[in-house]
Amino acid sequence: GKESYTLSLYNVNGQCVIHKQLFSFVSHGQYSTCIERGALPPGAYFYTIYSNTNRVGGGKLLLE
Repeated sequence: GKESYTLSLYNVNGQCVIHKQLFSFVSHGQYSTCIERGALPPGAYFYTIYSNTNRVGGGKLLLE
């Protein structure tokens, strides 16, 4: 079956502020998405990417 990817974005307090499915397939193994910042304040955020239920990536994101 086709893999499903989701992205979760957490603030420094560990609260999930964005959780969305990743749709746009770019090329083999690469996906692209656009995150609406909305009212998120500047600061450090941490993201995690899951394929189905397996964690496949993550990192830190700084909003200015």
